[in-house]
Amino acid sequence: CLLMLGNLSMQRALLLGVPLTIVLPLQGSLTVVLGTSINYVLQPERSEPRRLFAGVAAFLVAIALSATAHVAHERQAANRRERRRRRKRQHAASCRPCCGAQAPLVNGAGSSTPQAGELTIESAPAADAATTTATANATTGLFVAAAGGLCFGFFSPCFNLAVNDELGWVRQSGGAPLKVFA
Repeated sequence: CLLMLGNLSMQRALLLGVPLTIVLPLQGSLTVVLGTSINYVLQPERSEPRRLFAGVAAFLVAIALSATAHVAHERQAANRRERRRRRKRQHAASCRPCCGAQAPLVNGAGSSTPQAGELTIESAPAADAATTTATANATTGLFVAAAGGLCFGFFSPCFNLAVNDELGWVRQSGGAPLKVFA
């Protein structure tokens, strides 16, 4: 069930616009950090904590660097889009004489001001709304991807509990722990 939820969350995050280069490192790092930490708590005698938690710290740094790189890339992309929009507006304002032949195609008549019933095209509000929606979807996608990482991270400790009965639940009920190759 946990693996299925993790896979579904990865697919949903991708549909929400989060790139695969962000989803996989985020989920993989969360899987290693949670699985390692919880398994250490369940069986501290089987591991060397200094090496173990040095690796966990490296994965936490990887998560932070990946998220920082994603945010920086999104800012740069938004700045590039804004510069292109500004250049288009400046060109349209300064180039009326050379682009004046295109006005009848947009407005339906030869005038630059639309008359009643004529088609006008305004793209700035729609572009801003699309950018806002895309940002909201990507943010939601990051949270969905993190939830998937949590699902993947809890799989290994749950498997450990089922096979090794670290908490003694099966022994208290008089049964035997599960076998890996049952």
